[in-house]
Amino acid sequence: MRYLARQARARKILDELTETQNRNYVSAYGMAVIYTGFGDKDRAFDWLHEAYEERSN
Repeated sequence: MRYLARQARARKILDELTETQNRNYVSAYGMAVIYTGFGDKDRAFDWLHEAYEERSN
């Protein structure tokens, strides 16, 4: 149960970051790390590609 609560909180934070990126800069690499944590490899690679395009560290 504790895992599900943490995952729900992480999803909420991800939703907030997604909304924030319309107004402020959100690190593409950071988004890739978050999606990696969820096991969503396709989205993680999409964000890693974006990080590469913006020449992120």
